[in-house]
Amino acid sequence: GSPAEAARVAQKEARAHGASEADASKAAGLAAAAAVAAKGGTPEEAARAAAEAAQAAGASAEEAAEIAGEAAGAAVLAKGGSNQEAARAAASGAKQAGGSAAAQAAAAGATIEHAGGSAAQAGAAAAQVACDAGASAAEAQAAAGKAAGAVVAAHGGSAAEAAQAAGTAAVDAGATREDAAQIAGEAAGAAVVHSGGDEHAAASAAAEAAREAGGSAAAQAKAALAAELAAAKAALATAQQHQEEQAEAHQEPQKQQEQEQEQEQEQEQEQE
Repeated sequence: GSPAEAARVAQKEARAHGASEADASKAAGLAAAAAVAAKGGTPEEAARAAAEAAQAAGASAEEAAEIAGEAAGAAVLAKGGSNQEAARAAASGAKQAGGSAAAQAAAAGATIEHAGGSAAQAGAAAAQVACDAGASAAEAQAAAGKAAGAVVAAHGGSAAEAAQAAGTAAVDAGATREDAAQIAGEAAGAAVVHSGGDEHAAASAAAEAAREAGGSAAAQAKAALAAELAAAKAALATAQQHQEEQAEAHQEPQKQQEQEQEQEQEQEQEQE
């Protein structure tokens, strides 16, 4: 089928299996990209298809850019490219789609994870890409932690495990203990959100992880707030999707009735 059809099917299946709206839109984008790549499309073409499909599925422009980058990286890996080549392609794909340094870094880190790399490797790649894209040292450290934590969460790791990986990656990228603690807390919160946790659970996990990493009360509070906002965003997206599904379900009987009426009219015209 077409990239658009592949995207719709992937999004529907992801939702059916309980995926968040963010993960469902990512599934849509990557499916569209895979359809393009299967027909001989270039990494750049796959990235464009991914961005368009992801946004059509509800992703923000920044999220779509990250997904576009992942699609470009996946296309390079599928053609036998090295992890480093794929990470560069991911960063380029995200940039071409209008993504920020953070989106480029996240795409590169995710690509390393798709290639079988470790959390530490994903974090290092993300930090390098962020620096190359003009991010500040603090932003690169945050990108490293986010990428490392995401790898752990993607493999079913706990919030505490995601936090530990994120904190280590941030320190490796040059973060202070205080900054690394906040980054670790945010990664723990993100892991809880990824698994479907609510705002309270995400904030609690974030604060606890930041405390365990040696962070001050301020670091704990900042991590908790970031986690709470992320959970609220995810909950809002889910609620909007439920409303759309209910609206579609309400309109379905009317559509069916209209189709039946059209068929009856066609039959009458044929008989005449």
